[in-house]
Amino acid sequence: MSLRVVACIYFALFIIMLGVVSAWSAREKSKGTKDQATEHFLGGRNTPFFVLAMAYCASFASAGSFMGDPALVSYIGYPYIWFGCFLVPGSVLVGLVIIRKMRLQCEKLHCLTPP
Repeated sequence: MSLRVVACIYFALFIIMLGVVSAWSAREKSKGTKDQATEHFLGGRNTPFFVLAMAYCASFASAGSFMGDPALVSYIGYPYIWFGCFLVPGSVLVGLVIIRKMRLQCEKLHCLTPP
């Protein structure tokens, strides 16, 4: 079996599973009475702060860690790796400090994202 056939099979399975999950989600949505936007985007407004900080860190560092950082290591040299080692814990700490204030401000303004 060639690689192209295997890739097509995996892609077809992915599309089928995506359809199954979408149909199940639509059925569950029609049963529910809660505000779906709040439930989807904010997790019912009861997500722990540490989880929000980790999500902030992941979205902040993901593109840089896969595309930008290897380029900078090849351009600047291996001492740049220390920057990456301290970037992730540093952004989590910043997230822990800022996200609580942002969440309280969003609840006060009744909005999904900070202004």
